[in-house]
Amino acid sequence: HSKETLRFHVDQESWAGTVGEEGGDFAVPGLPIDDIVDDLKLDRVDFIKFDIEGAERHALNGTWRTLARFGPDLVVSVYHRPDDPQAAQKIVAAANPAYILRESDRRDRSYYMNFFTVRETRSP
Repeated sequence: HSKETLRFHVDQESWAGTVGEEGGDFAVPGLPIDDIVDDLKLDRVDFIKFDIEGAERHALNGTWRTLARFGPDLVVSVYHRPDDPQAAQKIVAAANPAYILRESDRRDRSYYMNFFTVRETRSP
């Protein structure tokens, strides 16, 4: 959601990675999708998938201009906090009210959810 340098840590036993603001094994430049789309001068964005272990709402906040301008289809995994589905839906709807939000049928926990979005009308 903002330009910042994050620290990436790789667990040597599990090879799982984590990103944070301090510590870690090496620096990772973090950029909002909106900045990447602008820097690359993209004339379309069709699809975005977020499955970033609890940072989905932050990433969505860095995608407002892209959602408003291009209305890409989205798949967002939201299950780390009980209010993640509502928070993500609120961000997406505020960025572009043309989205229709759909939940997946898969629920491993009471609040596990992927939500899918499509726009009623596509951008030219």
